[in-house]
Amino acid sequence: LVRCAGLGAFTAATRSSPWHGAEILTAERARRARATVTRLLDEVLPEVRDEVRRVAESTGLTPAATAAQWGEQLQMLAGVRGALDVFQPIVFERSAADLVAATATAQWRAERGIDMPGSVRRRLRKQAKDVLRPGRPVEDLHAALVEVQAQREIWQAHCPAGGWPRIPEGLAAVERGHASLLADLTSLDEVLVTTTGGAGLADATWDELVERLARLRQDEDALDTLPERTALLRNLDNQGLGDLLEDLQARRVPSNLVGPELELAWWTTVFEEILRADPALAGYDGNALARLVEEFRTLDRRYVADRALLALAAAREDLRTRLRAAEDQTQALFADVVEHRFTGLRQAVERYPAVTRHLRPCLVASAMLVPHVLPPGRGEDLVILDAAGHMGTETVVSAVSRGRQVLVVGDVRCASGTALPALAEVLPSVGLNAESRRDPRLTSFLARYGYGDRLAEIPLPQAQSLLRLDVVDGSGMPAAHGLVESTQAEVDHVVELVLEHALTRPEESLAVVTVAPAHADRVREAVLTEVRANPALERFFRTDRPEPFTVVDLAGVQGLTREAVVLSVGYGRTPHGRVLHRFGDVSEPGGEALLLEGLGAGRRRLTVVSCFAADQLDPARLRAPGAQMLADLLTVAAEEPGERVDDAPGGRQPQPDRLVLDLAEQLWRHGLLVEVGHGTGHHRIPLVVGHPDLPREKLVAVLTDDEAYVAEPSVRVRDRQVAERLERLGWTVVQVWSAAAFLDPQGEADAILDATVQACQARLVARQRRSISQGVPTRVTLPASVDDPDDEEPAPQEVPSQRRAAPSAGEAAVVTQVPRQRGPRPPVEAGLPVAAYSDDQLDDLVAWIASDGVERDIDELASRLREELGLTRRGTRVDAVVLGAVTRYAPAARRA
Repeated sequence: LVRCAGLGAFTAATRSSPWHGAEILTAERARRARATVTRLLDEVLPEVRDEVRRVAESTGLTPAATAAQWGEQLQMLAGVRGALDVFQPIVFERSAADLVAATATAQWRAERGIDMPGSVRRRLRKQAKDVLRPGRPVEDLHAALVEVQAQREIWQAHCPAGGWPRIPEGLAAVERGHASLLADLTSLDEVLVTTTGGAGLADATWDELVERLARLRQDEDALDTLPERTALLRNLDNQGLGDLLEDLQARRVPSNLVGPELELAWWTTVFEEILRADPALAGYDGNALARLVEEFRTLDRRYVADRALLALAAAREDLRTRLRAAEDQTQALFADVVEHRFTGLRQAVERYPAVTRHLRPCLVASAMLVPHVLPPGRGEDLVILDAAGHMGTETVVSAVSRGRQVLVVGDVRCASGTALPALAEVLPSVGLNAESRRDPRLTSFLARYGYGDRLAEIPLPQAQSLLRLDVVDGSGMPAAHGLVESTQAEVDHVVELVLEHALTRPEESLAVVTVAPAHADRVREAVLTEVRANPALERFFRTDRPEPFTVVDLAGVQGLTREAVVLSVGYGRTPHGRVLHRFGDVSEPGGEALLLEGLGAGRRRLTVVSCFAADQLDPARLRAPGAQMLADLLTVAAEEPGERVDDAPGGRQPQPDRLVLDLAEQLWRHGLLVEVGHGTGHHRIPLVVGHPDLPREKLVAVLTDDEAYVAEPSVRVRDRQVAERLERLGWTVVQVWSAAAFLDPQGEADAILDATVQACQARLVARQRRSISQGVPTRVTLPASVDDPDDEEPAPQEVPSQRRAAPSAGEAAVVTQVPRQRGPRPPVEAGLPVAAYSDDQLDDLVAWIASDGVERDIDELASRLREELGLTRRGTRVDAVVLGAVTRYAPAARRA
């Protein structure tokens, strides 16, 4: 089968060849067929067509249009020649029907109902004998006249002009040429009878015949592989693979896939045998399996939630039991509380040890405060130590010493203190895997610096760059400590990034992390100054948000996490452009841990701001590990995002499942965007699907019961947590089961198609709502079915008052509005700096612009406000003031 495919059996070029399907099984027959085509085109056909023209001119016959007609004319001429050997030419002058009847027997005339008197018969017989050539006796005059009548009718059909038949010169040679033509056409018919064009070359017109023979000669190279290919196809067909061959030819399967196709067909038959032996398996279709999994997920979530309730109920019952068992201590403790004699938790634990800690079984406190709230001694069942990376061993000893069991949660790689490394040496370690929503380049960077495969790079729905480097031109004089710290250019750029984020991505939390401590203070003060000057920014910088905006240096990053992080180096160049290769705490011992902690603070987006690029650093002068890591980070952040080299074992991508490929092909034919094996390494999604209305995003993650699914021992992980993990990242998850894909591949493809359309609609609606909540009204066109034009609603009829054609499906309706007359313009002078206008002035001017009743979106309203104020400069501060005024007006207008 592979050899057959290699010979082009399933390619479009082979199927379009005029030789395709020809019955040629040997090289000798192929050689003869090639020679026959060449002889016909170069010798036989030109001579025959010349003879056709010559005979037509000399006899008055209509030129024969086909080889079959030419043979009929030659046969007629041969008959006429035989008749003229017996009769005189006058016999063809009129019909010989009467002569035929007169010379026939009585029975012949009776069978045909012909009544002819004897006198007439005698007269006609005499006429018949008169037209005989002298000296040519005829044994059966009646039969000879029947032949003459037949030849006369044929002559009249081929010679509309009439007249006596004429025999052309050299008729015998012409007949030999026709015999040669007929032999060649017959031999080709035997070969071409199974092709698309079929046989019947003799019935084709001369031009059609020449055209087909020319196409055959033009593609005569196909005869080189045709015999072997035909023999292989016939052998495979005899083995029962005819249907498979037709399917491979119809789908034009490449040679590297025909083996898997055969294996798939074989497994399909095996699967059918299994179903025949156990019909119950046929009931497990995709919908039934999906319902079972969804039921399991619901029950498992309920079980996890109920465990907390059960634990709480058990704790309460345990508390009641303990309080009854230590009734004296219970009464004494409550008396201290009621009579205000309660001085502190430590004293209460010392005086009432059987009761106090069970009233509050969980205690959260800083490690340094543990000696002040708990008495000494190993009295705690479990001590959990968290966020201790910056602590020294002496700080955590008091907490650790009070527990019968100790659990330390931390990252030794980011530890700047001595506690975590010391505890890691004596405690058993359990490595935790973390999901990474960061840029793949940053994930690879962290993997190189100690995290290895602990960071699971889960593929994201949106393909965008989440890591970038902004190099600013910042320079200054070295301070007393010899460093160029916190240049004004870098401070201004960081403020610009913060304001841009607040205006364009307010739903994402943000933190600014600086390498230089003094730089953090300057950035914090500059941002606060901008916020005080622009009230429109107040909402983003509110401190009561779940993750408020903050500015910290690397020493204060412990425990910090935000969606986006701006990492500002904070060290500049000298006035001469030199870079001083000292970077504060990063260049000190443990600096690499601080930098790793800063990089880990961002869950998704990282922007690095620096006054120098990596190529401006001298590697020989970067001796500290932290400084070397900083240079490597600048290099990675400066790289352009692109295709990553696959990091699968051996550098090769795993072979995709054939069932998944079939689903992908069907979805692609529906017009969807598909990708098989999305992601890198071990964390791949078998199939992801996107919608053409959102070309830069993938929407649906299709999971299968593949090897990774089967290898996962935990049902909870494989059937619930994997899907939920992807859903948290924004994917719509669809589970496809092998059994369902075997039994009903079209049904599974339709389910994925429906999920993709719904996900696209939901994504567009969510964007619209988010824009409206930010005061930016937008028009959103929801997608209909991708490939079914019947799903489109018909366009409404034209509305005469609008003077515009009604919108078709998928087009936003726009109605022309007539502006109303505005009132007097507010007394707001144009051309002043934007800071010179108060909020009330800007609000009055926006309301005056919108008073004409014309519907405008935020951008159009902001543009009109700029025109009225005469603002020509663009910048983050100007944009913030203008957008703030327009945004304040939009909610008020909607309420009105």
